Amino acid sequence: MYVNENKSMSNIAKNLNDRQIPTKENSVWGTGQIKDLLTNPTYIGKVRYSGIEKNKYFEAEGHHKPILDDELFNLAQEKIKNMPDFSKTKRPKEKNYFCGILV
Repeated sequence: MYVNENKSMSNIAKNLNDRQIPTKENSVWGTGQIKDLLTNPTYIGKVRYSGIEKNKYFEAEGHHKPILDDELFNLAQEKIKNMPDFSKTKRPKEKNYFCGILV
């Protein structure tokens, strides 16, 4: 859906929640879970090692059968890399937040 139908991560999460498909923790889907799935090399037959420490991180061929082809996975990685990095945090528009409230 992300690559072929050009759906956003939030739309994919909403679709999965509307279809009542639970996560592996039996909770609701969010954009974080979708991004984790899209960037997980396990789905192309690889195994990650030392995912926390970036200087020791590497991937190796796993013994399991991939469920995605490399081309589709790489297209998703390219699309994620080119995504604009912004936050939808709402910020106050006024400079003096408590003007008229504090005495």
